[in-house]
Amino acid sequence: MNCCSLIYLWITLLIFTSGPPKASTIKCFDCEYLLKPGENYDIETAEPCFWLEDPKTNTSRECQPHEDTCYIYEVRRNSVITNYRRNCIEKIKCQEGCIYEGLGYLDRKCTTCCNTTDCNDVMAGNTTCVVKLNPLVLVIVTLLAMILIYDKS
Repeated sequence: MNCCSLIYLWITLLIFTSGPPKASTIKCFDCEYLLKPGENYDIETAEPCFWLEDPKTNTSRECQPHEDTCYIYEVRRNSVITNYRRNCIEKIKCQEGCIYEGLGYLDRKCTTCCNTTDCNDVMAGNTTCVVKLNPLVLVIVTLLAMILIYDKS
């Protein structure tokens, strides 16, 4: 075997034994606060995930290869935060924006997405908003409008 054959063999072995290139992964902050029914809002429990001040919760994890996006999900019911989550997710599943819904209460659900390491360290809700009306509210508003229009005639 000459020198060129050895180099060719070495390159071939290197290519086939190293396998396919690995997908690059990002790291995202990973924590959750959930207000359970009947519980009162507890700033001591909630704040570490909001502000990432507690070293126990101020941890980021390496996302799985299929999780290429960091996100923050926040739910407020009548302006009180009831759910707050930071984690990794697949980009296709991260629907950025806010949705307002409810009848007799108002839920505001906001998701913020980003795709660089530890980018989910900011507060959620700085996104565009989508208003989602409850069908019952839409029917009631339509009936009231019809009553007002036909009442004048």
